[in-house]
Amino acid sequence: ARTDKRAAVDNTGRPLFHPRTTHLEVVPWDGHPLHQALYDAVTEYVRDNYVSARAKGDNARGFMLLLFQRLVASSTSAITAALERRLEALNSTPADDPSSQLTWDELDEEDSEALLTTSGVSELEGTDLTRLISLARHTLSAETDPKTVHFLRVLRRLQSVENEPHVKILVFTQFRATQRDIVRVLDAQGISTVTVDGTMGLAERAMAQAAFRDSAQVLVSTDAGGEGVNLQFAHVVVNWDLPWTPTSLEQRIGRVDRIGQSTPVQAFNFALAGSVDQRVLEVLETKLQLILAELGVDKRGDILATADSLTDNLYVTAIIDPAQLGTAGEEFSRSARAELEATAEERALLSTISVAPPSGATSP
Repeated sequence: ARTDKRAAVDNTGRPLFHPRTTHLEVVPWDGHPLHQALYDAVTEYVRDNYVSARAKGDNARGFMLLLFQRLVASSTSAITAALERRLEALNSTPADDPSSQLTWDELDEEDSEALLTTSGVSELEGTDLTRLISLARHTLSAETDPKTVHFLRVLRRLQSVENEPHVKILVFTQFRATQRDIVRVLDAQGISTVTVDGTMGLAERAMAQAAFRDSAQVLVSTDAGGEGVNLQFAHVVVNWDLPWTPTSLEQRIGRVDRIGQSTPVQAFNFALAGSVDQRVLEVLETKLQLILAELGVDKRGDILATADSLTDNLYVTAIIDPAQLGTAGEEFSRSARAELEATAEERALLSTISVAPPSGATSP
């Protein structure tokens, strides 16, 4: 049975969770013309090649191209490394297709690496990759990443508003290349950091958690690294790049928005100005708020889970034909409502089921 923990109350009826404030932080391109040119060039490359891959039924290549879109929105370091790896596959033996059963919330670094080497690369694609790599390398050497600059602005703002120079911030990204880049820049600024990622064992994660609690100001975590980690001693979350499923975003913020949290939580969702992520997030927020208003906050978990399976079409539309995003948003609303209506009976049944203890067992 699915319940919405944020609606939980104690035995006196008092809410167990503080209010949460979520900020959409639109990251401006001002002073970063090369980064904007790179983002636009990669988006055009993804758009042109995705249409071709879809026409040929090449699911692996289509999934890989959407991965490029996520990488360029994350950091220049991440997209540069991915483009270089893809070009290396030009004359190599194609890897097995890893995308047939993958979803975005399951994608890890190994899956991403496999996607970059799957299927052959045409001579024309090789030319495009070479051009994009040249632009990406020049961008890396010539400009600071715009999200890094914006993060420092947000940090200074928080320090001032909260009157706390050492306010702790949990930063989430999906890609380790971005994670390394964030740490490198923050370390150079004298900001103490610690990292968690999916390659670390439980003991290593516990040590990182303790270091964040006791000394480090910023914890930079990948999605896999954040699983099962309780960080309620912090109350600020920055989503450096945005997952393409609403539930994944909720799970990130849930690392600090937990029972026992003593301070109202603030979440900052970074999106580059005019980007695919900004346009889709604005549509998603509008549509989900309308559905939540109709069905009630107690259905929040069901609504987000339903939305997870429908968001890909919004992102693809924002890339391929942005002018149709409004229409895609209406279709998203219709599909979400239809699915919720179709499963209403079974969800109601699950919510009324109680599980009796085994025969002979005593209550705790």
